[in-house]
Amino acid sequence: MVLLILLKAALRHRPDRIIVGEIRGGEARVSLTL
Repeated sequence: MVLLILLKAALRHRPDRIIVGEIRGGEARVSLTL
C-alpha cells in the first residue's frame, strides 16, 4: 500500500503525467480509477 500513498501524494501536486514502472495487486485497480 506504500505505492498507493505515494500515488495520492503525487496527485496532490496536479502533475500532467505520472510514470509508474510496475503496479501489482490492489494498487493497480485504485490507480486506474483515480
